[in-house]
Amino acid sequence: MGRFLVIWELQNARLSDNPQERAAAARASMQGVQAGIDAGMIKEWGAFLGMEKGFGVYEGSEAEVAAFLQQFAPFATDTVHPYVTITELNAMLDAMGG
Repeated sequence: MGRFLVIWELQNARLSDNPQERAAAARASMQGVQAGIDAGMIKEWGAFLGMEKGFGVYEGSEAEVAAFLQQFAPFATDTVHPYVTITELNAMLDAMGG
């Protein structure tokens, strides 16, 4: 199972200018995020001040994380970074003979 840092960004051109419609869409998205947290896929999630960008720390296979993120398209785009922990990095260095 992999770990992924996901940087998300809202696509404002695809969102309504009406504040009530934007709030309703945001609440629906937050329900999806909460479902990911409850399922254990999202380990941490947050929005940067300004609420147009944010991050999530996800755990799962590449296919699972990619499929989960599709529910937010086309209203948000994601940059996904797989990462390793310090323990995993040290194991890789040990395997290299270092």
